Amino acid sequence: MLNRAPLFLLYLNVLAVATCGLIYELIAGTLASYLLGDSVTQFSLVIGVYLSALGVGAWFSQYLHKGLARTFIEVELALALVGGLSAPLLFVSFAFVQWFQLVLFGTVFVIGTLVGLELPLLMRILKEHLDFSDLVSRVLTFDYIGALLASLLFGPNGRIRSDLTRYAWPSSRRLVGEATVSVIR
Repeated sequence: MLNRAPLFLLYLNVLAVATCGLIYELIAGTLASYLLGDSVTQFSLVIGVYLSALGVGAWFSQYLHKGLARTFIEVELALALVGGLSAPLLFVSFAFVQWFQLVLFGTVFVIGTLVGLELPLLMRILKEHLDFSDLVSRVLTFDYIGALLASLLFGPNGRIRSDLTRYAWPSSRRLVGEATVSVIR
């Protein structure tokens, strides 16, 4: 059974998941706006694709039954790789303008699907350790705080916006992922 400290580490992981997921989305929308113009259209499309991909990921999670902790870690690592490489990939793909939107929305869809897998998997991992109402409220609380943190970090006075590619690299996710691996073992 997980004790209080490892549970907190898993909640910290939810915070990192939400923060990084939204930052990846904001990076994609910002780059699309910078490179293609019409920021309202670009952000609307990125948000729409991302939110629908969250649903696809959550839907796919129902088919995962064995090795949930391992699957969760694999999803985390895949998301760190795809999300961390998203800004450089989008910059490079802009050289081939005809492919840019395909790469943009493909990347956003993959990131959204992976993020959509995370919370259902984590909730299923934790369901044996918490009452359902406590589980949902705690996980969603950390998820929403992470989204707020991402917005504040990315906003007009935030640090991330000034250096997209450096902060896109997923070092914080890797650290939380390593902590999660040690807790779940």
